[in-house]
Amino acid sequence: MNTQPIPRAVVRLALVALVLIAGSGKPSAAGADPRSGPIRCRPGVRNAPGMRQLNANQLKQVLLSLREKTGWQSLAFDEAGFLVCPEPQLISGGSAAARRLLGAALNGSEAYELENHNASPDVSFARLAPGMDYVSLCASARFSVYPVQLDFADFSRLRGDGLACQAFDPGIAVLHELAHGVWQLCDAEQAAAEPGECEAYINQIRRELRLPERQTYKAQTHLGTLPPSASARLIAELRFASADATPGRAKPKRYRLQWEAEAVGPLTPLNRAAKADLTEGLQ
Repeated sequence: MNTQPIPRAVVRLALVALVLIAGSGKPSAAGADPRSGPIRCRPGVRNAPGMRQLNANQLKQVLLSLREKTGWQSLAFDEAGFLVCPEPQLISGGSAAARRLLGAALNGSEAYELENHNASPDVSFARLAPGMDYVSLCASARFSVYPVQLDFADFSRLRGDGLACQAFDPGIAVLHELAHGVWQLCDAEQAAAEPGECEAYINQIRRELRLPERQTYKAQTHLGTLPPSASARLIAELRFASADATPGRAKPKRYRLQWEAEAVGPLTPLNRAAKADLTEGLQ
Protein backbone atom coordinates (compact mmCIF):
# COMPACT_ATOMS: atom_id res chain seq x y z
CA MET A 1 0.00 0.00 0.00
CA ASN A 2 3.01 2.26 -0.28
CA THR A 3 2.01 5.49 -1.98
CA GLN A 4 4.95 5.10 -4.39
CA PRO A 5 4.68 2.49 -7.18
CA ILE A 6 6.15 -0.91 -6.45
CA PRO A 7 7.42 -3.46 -9.00
CA ARG A 8 4.75 -5.04 -11.17
CA ALA A 9 5.76 -8.54 -10.15
CA VAL A 10 6.85 -9.79 -6.75
CA VAL A 11 10.42 -11.02 -7.04
CA ARG A 12 11.15 -14.37 -5.50
CA LEU A 13 14.52 -14.65 -3.82
CA ALA A 14 16.65 -17.68 -4.60
CA LEU A 15 16.72 -18.76 -0.98
CA VAL A 16 15.65 -22.09 0.45
CA ALA A 17 14.87 -22.79 4.09
CA LEU A 18 15.31 -26.51 4.78
CA VAL A 19 13.05 -27.84 7.50
CA LEU A 20 14.58 -30.97 9.01
CA ILE A 21 12.90 -32.84 11.81
CA ALA A 22 15.43 -34.85 13.82
CA GLY A 23 14.70 -38.08 15.62
CA SER A 24 14.39 -36.19 18.89
CA GLY A 25 11.41 -34.27 17.48
CA LYS A 26 13.28 -30.93 17.61
CA PRO A 27 13.68 -28.76 14.48
CA SER A 28 17.15 -28.27 13.13
CA ALA A 29 18.79 -24.85 13.42
CA ALA A 30 18.44 -24.27 9.67
CA GLY A 31 14.66 -24.42 9.77
CA ALA A 32 13.97 -23.53 13.40
CA ASP A 33 10.86 -21.51 14.13
CA PRO A 34 11.42 -18.85 16.83
CA ARG A 35 8.30 -20.12 18.60
CA SER A 36 8.81 -23.08 20.90
CA GLY A 37 7.63 -26.47 19.73
CA PRO A 38 7.74 -28.13 16.30
CA ILE A 39 7.88 -26.32 12.98
CA ARG A 40 4.46 -24.91 12.13
CA CYS A 41 5.03 -23.05 8.88
CA ARG A 42 2.45 -23.85 6.23
CA PRO A 43 0.53 -21.97 3.54
CA GLY A 44 -1.93 -19.38 4.77
CA VAL A 45 -1.75 -16.10 6.67
CA ARG A 46 -0.09 -15.84 10.05
CA ASN A 47 1.52 -13.49 12.54
CA ALA A 48 5.24 -13.53 11.79
CA PRO A 49 7.36 -15.41 14.34
CA GLY A 50 10.26 -13.79 16.14
CA MET A 51 11.09 -10.11 16.59
CA ARG A 52 8.89 -8.94 13.72
CA GLN A 53 5.66 -10.43 15.06
CA LEU A 54 2.69 -8.12 15.63
CA ASN A 55 1.94 -7.36 19.27
CA ALA A 56 -1.44 -8.03 20.86
CA ASN A 57 -2.83 -4.57 20.10
CA GLN A 58 -1.69 -4.69 16.46
CA LEU A 59 -3.17 -8.16 16.02
CA LYS A 60 -6.44 -6.87 17.45
CA GLN A 61 -6.49 -3.93 15.01
CA VAL A 62 -5.95 -6.22 12.03
CA LEU A 63 -8.42 -8.86 13.23
CA LEU A 64 -11.25 -6.44 14.01
CA SER A 65 -10.82 -4.72 10.67
CA LEU A 66 -10.73 -7.98 8.71
CA ARG A 67 -13.83 -9.23 10.53
CA GLU A 68 -15.61 -6.02 9.57
CA LYS A 69 -14.41 -6.10 5.98
CA THR A 70 -15.24 -9.78 5.39
CA GLY A 71 -18.21 -10.18 7.73
CA TRP A 72 -16.67 -13.44 9.02
CA GLN A 73 -17.53 -13.55 12.70
CA SER A 74 -15.38 -16.60 13.53
CA LEU A 75 -12.20 -15.13 12.05
CA ALA A 76 -9.38 -15.41 14.60
CA PHE A 77 -5.67 -16.00 15.09
CA ASP A 78 -5.05 -19.50 16.48
CA GLU A 79 -2.41 -20.50 19.03
CA ALA A 80 0.20 -20.93 16.30
CA GLY A 81 -0.49 -17.40 15.02
CA PHE A 82 -2.37 -18.48 11.87
CA LEU A 83 -5.45 -16.59 10.75
CA VAL A 84 -8.32 -19.10 10.59
CA CYS A 85 -12.04 -19.00 9.91
CA PRO A 86 -13.56 -22.23 11.30
CA GLU A 87 -17.15 -21.22 10.50
CA PRO A 88 -17.14 -19.24 7.22
CA GLN A 89 -20.90 -19.63 6.93
CA LEU A 90 -21.35 -17.26 9.89
CA ILE A 91 -21.47 -13.94 8.06
CA SER A 92 -22.66 -10.58 9.32
CA GLY A 93 -22.43 -7.86 6.69
CA GLY A 94 -19.01 -7.45 5.13
CA SER A 95 -17.92 -7.63 1.52
CA ALA A 96 -18.15 -10.70 -0.71
CA ALA A 97 -15.10 -9.43 -2.61
CA ALA A 98 -13.14 -9.27 0.65
CA ARG A 99 -14.19 -12.83 1.49
CA ARG A 100 -13.06 -14.08 -1.92
CA LEU A 101 -9.64 -12.48 -1.54
CA LEU A 102 -8.97 -13.44 2.07
CA GLY A 103 -10.37 -16.94 1.50
CA ALA A 104 -7.98 -17.40 -1.43
CA ALA A 105 -5.07 -16.40 0.82
CA LEU A 106 -6.13 -18.62 3.73
CA ASN A 107 -6.63 -21.66 1.49
CA GLY A 108 -3.97 -20.99 -1.13
CA SER A 109 -0.61 -22.57 -1.83
CA GLU A 110 1.61 -19.74 -0.48
CA ALA A 111 2.29 -18.31 2.98
CA TYR A 112 1.95 -14.68 4.05
CA GLU A 113 3.49 -13.46 7.31
CA LEU A 114 2.31 -10.22 8.94
CA GLU A 115 5.38 -8.31 10.09
CA ASN A 116 5.71 -5.35 12.45
CA HIS A 117 7.80 -2.56 10.89
CA ASN A 118 6.66 0.21 13.20
CA ALA A 119 8.17 3.65 12.46
CA SER A 120 10.19 2.19 9.59
CA PRO A 121 11.77 4.72 7.20
CA ASP A 122 11.38 2.20 4.37
CA VAL A 123 7.73 1.10 4.74
CA SER A 124 4.94 3.56 3.98
CA PHE A 125 1.83 2.08 5.62
CA ALA A 126 2.33 -1.42 4.14
CA ARG A 127 4.12 -3.35 1.44
CA LEU A 128 4.58 -6.91 0.23
CA ALA A 129 8.25 -7.90 0.38
CA PRO A 130 9.96 -10.43 -1.89
CA GLY A 131 9.22 -14.05 -1.04
CA MET A 132 11.48 -16.85 0.13
CA ASP A 133 11.14 -20.47 -0.95
CA TYR A 134 10.42 -22.84 1.91
CA VAL A 135 10.99 -26.57 1.60
CA SER A 136 9.75 -29.06 4.18
CA LEU A 137 11.52 -32.36 3.62
CA CYS A 138 9.52 -34.14 6.27
CA ALA A 139 6.21 -33.16 4.69
CA SER A 140 7.41 -33.20 1.07
CA ALA A 141 5.98 -29.71 0.66
CA ARG A 142 7.37 -26.61 -1.01
CA PHE A 143 5.89 -23.14 -1.01
CA SER A 144 6.92 -19.48 -0.83
CA VAL A 145 6.66 -17.24 2.24
CA TYR A 146 5.93 -13.55 1.61
CA PRO A 147 6.33 -10.90 4.35
CA VAL A 148 3.45 -8.43 4.59
CA GLN A 149 5.19 -5.50 6.25
CA LEU A 150 3.00 -3.10 8.26
CA ASP A 151 3.93 0.26 9.79
CA PHE A 152 1.19 1.01 12.33
CA ALA A 153 2.83 4.32 13.28
CA ASP A 154 2.04 5.60 9.78
CA PHE A 155 -1.68 4.94 10.24
CA SER A 156 -1.64 6.94 13.50
CA ARG A 157 -0.39 9.96 11.51
CA LEU A 158 -3.42 10.09 9.22
CA ARG A 159 -5.65 13.14 9.45
CA GLY A 160 -8.97 13.46 7.67
CA ASP A 161 -12.51 12.22 7.33
CA GLY A 162 -13.57 9.28 9.49
CA LEU A 163 -15.00 7.29 6.58
CA ALA A 164 -11.80 7.77 4.60
CA CYS A 165 -9.83 6.44 7.58
CA GLN A 166 -12.04 3.34 7.61
CA ALA A 167 -11.35 2.94 3.88
CA PHE A 168 -7.58 3.08 4.49
CA ASP A 169 -6.98 1.16 7.71
CA PRO A 170 -4.61 -1.75 8.54
CA GLY A 171 -7.16 -4.37 7.46
CA ILE A 172 -7.56 -2.75 4.05
CA ALA A 173 -3.77 -2.55 3.83
CA VAL A 174 -3.46 -6.30 4.44
CA LEU A 175 -6.08 -7.02 1.78
CA HIS A 176 -4.27 -4.74 -0.69
CA GLU A 177 -0.97 -6.58 -0.19
CA LEU A 178 -2.67 -9.99 -0.38
CA ALA A 179 -4.19 -8.93 -3.72
CA HIS A 180 -0.63 -8.37 -4.95
CA GLY A 181 0.52 -11.77 -3.77
CA VAL A 182 -2.48 -14.03 -4.33
CA TRP A 183 -3.65 -12.68 -7.69
CA GLN A 184 -0.59 -10.65 -8.80
CA LEU A 185 -2.68 -7.51 -9.20
CA CYS A 186 -0.52 -4.47 -9.96
CA ASP A 187 -0.49 -0.88 -8.79
CA ALA A 188 -0.71 1.97 -11.27
CA GLU A 189 2.65 3.00 -12.71
CA GLN A 190 1.31 5.86 -14.82
CA ALA A 191 -1.35 8.50 -14.24
CA ALA A 192 -3.46 7.13 -17.09
CA ALA A 193 -3.76 3.79 -15.27
CA GLU A 194 -4.87 5.26 -11.90
CA PRO A 195 -5.91 3.87 -9.49
CA GLY A 196 -4.50 0.58 -10.87
CA GLU A 197 -5.92 -2.93 -11.01
CA CYS A 198 -5.09 -3.70 -7.37
CA GLU A 199 -6.85 -0.61 -6.01
CA ALA A 200 -9.73 -1.20 -8.44
CA TYR A 201 -10.38 -4.50 -6.66
CA ILE A 202 -9.98 -2.93 -3.22
CA ASN A 203 -12.42 -0.23 -4.33
CA GLN A 204 -14.94 -2.99 -5.04
CA ILE A 205 -14.55 -4.05 -1.42
CA ARG A 206 -15.03 -0.45 -0.28
CA ARG A 207 -18.10 -0.09 -2.50
CA GLU A 208 -19.71 -3.21 -1.02
CA LEU A 209 -18.99 -1.82 2.46
CA ARG A 210 -20.42 1.60 1.47
CA LEU A 211 -17.08 3.24 2.11
CA PRO A 212 -15.59 5.96 -0.11
CA GLU A 213 -13.40 4.73 -2.95
CA ARG A 214 -9.80 5.74 -3.51
CA GLN A 215 -9.49 7.95 -6.57
CA THR A 216 -5.77 7.62 -7.29
CA TYR A 217 -2.93 5.35 -6.29
CA LYS A 218 -0.27 8.03 -5.99
CA ALA A 219 -0.64 10.61 -3.23
CA GLN A 220 -0.64 14.28 -4.18
CA THR A 221 1.71 16.61 -2.31
CA HIS A 222 1.50 20.26 -1.28
CA LEU A 223 3.05 22.54 1.29
CA GLY A 224 0.86 23.08 4.34
CA THR A 225 0.37 22.45 8.05
CA LEU A 226 -1.22 19.65 10.02
CA PRO A 227 -2.01 19.80 13.75
CA PRO A 228 -0.28 19.79 16.15
CA SER A 229 2.56 21.27 14.07
CA ALA A 230 2.25 24.92 13.08
CA SER A 231 5.16 24.99 10.66
CA ALA A 232 4.81 24.46 6.92
CA ARG A 233 5.71 20.96 5.75
CA LEU A 234 5.23 18.82 2.67
CA ILE A 235 1.79 17.24 3.07
CA ALA A 236 0.73 14.09 1.23
CA GLU A 237 -2.93 13.64 0.38
CA LEU A 238 -5.14 10.83 -0.87
CA ARG A 239 -8.61 11.59 -2.18
CA PHE A 240 -11.69 9.41 -1.89
CA ALA A 241 -15.23 9.69 -3.22
CA SER A 242 -18.50 7.86 -2.73
CA ALA A 243 -21.99 8.06 -4.22
CA ASP A 244 -24.07 10.79 -2.64
CA ALA A 245 -27.25 9.30 -1.22
CA THR A 246 -28.84 12.73 -0.71
CA PRO A 247 -32.04 12.95 -2.82
CA GLY A 248 -31.70 15.26 -5.79
CA ARG A 249 -27.88 15.34 -5.72
CA ALA A 250 -25.88 13.47 -8.32
CA LYS A 251 -22.41 14.65 -7.35
CA PRO A 252 -20.31 12.22 -5.30
CA LYS A 253 -19.20 13.09 -1.81
CA ARG A 254 -15.51 13.90 -1.52
CA TYR A 255 -13.18 12.83 1.26
CA ARG A 256 -9.47 13.16 1.86
CA LEU A 257 -6.69 11.83 4.05
CA GLN A 258 -3.51 13.77 4.78
CA TRP A 259 -0.20 13.13 6.51
CA GLU A 260 3.26 14.66 6.80
CA ALA A 261 5.07 13.10 3.86
CA GLU A 262 8.54 12.99 5.42
CA ALA A 263 7.26 11.46 8.66
CA VAL A 264 5.73 8.48 6.87
CA GLY A 265 8.44 7.65 4.36
CA PRO A 266 11.44 8.98 2.48
CA LEU A 267 10.74 11.56 -0.18
CA THR A 268 11.16 10.51 -3.79
CA PRO A 269 13.26 12.73 -6.08
CA LEU A 270 9.99 14.02 -7.55
CA ASN A 271 8.64 14.97 -4.11
CA ARG A 272 11.94 16.58 -3.13
CA ALA A 273 11.71 18.74 -6.25
CA ALA A 274 8.09 19.58 -5.45
CA LYS A 275 9.02 20.58 -1.90
CA ALA A 276 11.82 22.80 -3.19
CA ASP A 277 9.50 24.50 -5.67
CA LEU A 278 6.78 25.02 -3.08
CA THR A 279 9.19 26.35 -0.49
CA GLU A 280 10.73 28.76 -3.01
CA GLY A 281 7.27 30.01 -3.87
CA LEU A 282 6.69 31.10 -0.28
CA GLN A 283 9.87 33.16 -0.10
